[in-house]
Amino acid sequence: SGLIMGSASTKSNRNKPLVLTAKKQEMITETTKEAPEEILNLFEVFKAEFPRGTIFRKEFSQFYPNGTSTTRYCDHIFRALDDDNSGYISFEEWAMADYLITRATPANKLSWAFKVYDEDNSDSLDKKEMLSVLKSIFSMVGGEGVATKARFHTDRLFRVIDLDGDGVLSESEFIGGCIQDSELMGELRAINLDTMHRFEGEDQYQESKKKCKMRCCWPKTNKSDAVTLVT
Repeated sequence: SGLIMGSASTKSNRNKPLVLTAKKQEMITETTKEAPEEILNLFEVFKAEFPRGTIFRKEFSQFYPNGTSTTRYCDHIFRALDDDNSGYISFEEWAMADYLITRATPANKLSWAFKVYDEDNSDSLDKKEMLSVLKSIFSMVGGEGVATKARFHTDRLFRVIDLDGDGVLSESEFIGGCIQDSELMGELRAINLDTMHRFEGEDQYQESKKKCKMRCCWPKTNKSDAVTLVT
């Protein structure tokens, strides 16, 4: 009978209305520095769009450009945002997402990018794979000469870090080398939720922003800062 009672209570939890507690509202306000009434507005919009109060990984990846690399990068970002490891993004995680990604350490941002291309989990990337990592990073921050910049920084990285000359770098070697590269560090600071739309390059940027339901793109706000629901 305990099992039946357990499943019944789980079911009733699932049908419970979404509520924003004062404690959660205060935490979001403190973190994002947004006004409490703005958080309430956002909650109403979120509730209308996601009645279950959840954004699962598959849905999250659909907000960003199509492509294997982007999907893998989204997986790492999703895990970073899913603070309580529930398997979904809740309202508070959604509300604070851009803040959390923007303020992630350079080492975290580099680690996410490294893992995208370390497909066999060998903790090593060769020069060609490293070039792909840095192309993605430079694509995200926009600007001219992405391929040239990526090649220059890859060559420098291997020259400085690959002291044993085996032609591969581990994740810790990669992060350590990048941290010594002040120009690359400056670019990493610019990576946020919006720049992820550029992961596959500039062509898909605008198109994927139209589908996005993260705070980099949605909901739109008007002059008086009141949230408007975009369908």
